[in-house]
Amino acid sequence: MKRVTKITGEFSGWCVSLIAIMLLIGFVSRTAGSPVLWAIEFSQFALIMVIFLGLAICEQNKAHVRVEVLIARFPKRLWQAANIFTYLVALGVVGVLLWGTAQDAWFSFVSKEAASGVVLLPVYPVKVFIVIGLVFYLILLLISTTKEFKQPMPKPTEAVMPEVEEEYTGFR
Repeated sequence: MKRVTKITGEFSGWCVSLIAIMLLIGFVSRTAGSPVLWAIEFSQFALIMVIFLGLAICEQNKAHVRVEVLIARFPKRLWQAANIFTYLVALGVVGVLLWGTAQDAWFSFVSKEAASGVVLLPVYPVKVFIVIGLVFYLILLLISTTKEFKQPMPKPTEAVMPEVEEEYTGFR
């Protein structure tokens, strides 16, 4: 699964670069009086792909935002129960989102839904990327939940700082 999340994370990063390039092309072409009609829509679609394809790698690296102000004060057992509860709620929410998004993506494909504008761009490819991102995120949530049951995450106050082997002294 690490390889899959690495690929989706890298693809997500490349999409950010494409967004920047497309916005620059859109700006330059509008300034020159000959705008590229689909540049903004492409950037919007790519932004959606960045967000949803990045979910799994964020979960793998535990890089999601966590509000620990309250639960960091809990005793260790309650801290672990809160983490498990959070994972179970996340599994339920992402499962429902995945179900609804998959149905919406299928409907978009069947009905040939397109973004309104001068150029009609099909919407279903982006919705398929949302489904793919949610599937990978759900899988990583399942893995994280089982890990939390087997070996609970330590409280932030219990985390041990890794030792530095040698001190960096600059140029030698």
